[in-house]
Amino acid sequence: MSNRETVTPKIIELNDTNDIYMTMNIAILSEDVNLNNAQFTSDFIEGVVENKEKYIGLPFLVNREKIENGELDNLTHELDTTTGELKTDQIGSFVDFWEEEIDGANCLMGSIRIFKRFSETCSAIVSLVEEDALETSCEVLVKDYLEITENGVRKIHYNNGNNTLIGSAIVTHGAEVRAKPTLLIAEAYKKDIASSQQGGELVEKEYNN
Repeated sequence: MSNRETVTPKIIELNDTNDIYMTMNIAILSEDVNLNNAQFTSDFIEGVVENKEKYIGLPFLVNREKIENGELDNLTHELDTTTGELKTDQIGSFVDFWEEEIDGANCLMGSIRIFKRFSETCSAIVSLVEEDALETSCEVLVKDYLEITENGVRKIHYNNGNNTLIGSAIVTHGAEVRAKPTLLIAEAYKKDIASSQQGGELVEKEYNN
């Protein structure tokens, strides 16, 4: 039986933009014990990076209705405990993974492309990053723990790929406190989003005519 593990870091970087998507780089997890009392080993991070082709395309999720309505106090994975399904909306995908040291700890980093067709969601994300208030939570399916210590720390290793990263979502409360915003080109995003919205309206009018 698999266990579902979550870890919730903050966004560390928002950069790059075009008419189709904006790119956001995040710290997914680190080797330190997080606030959920879980600890990922270095070989878990190395395993994801070395086998990144397996993980590229994993979904980036959010409850769009809540975030667009400013309901930010209880953003979760929206897990249905009866069916095991996640009731969140995919707004983008992971396109790269790498290792990076942050404040003395090795971290698994990820690059996400967020679709600009969700213009209100993109605007909300930009605002949250500007306020240093956007946090994410990754999900990992765990077949076996490497160890559960006397203090209850669950050590999660790569386990030959049997412990698997399956996605990430925007949430309210974070367990990984290390990552902080480092770059934001907010005005460019707002102009791009406005331009994209205008273009969408023109296309719709031409189609209707």
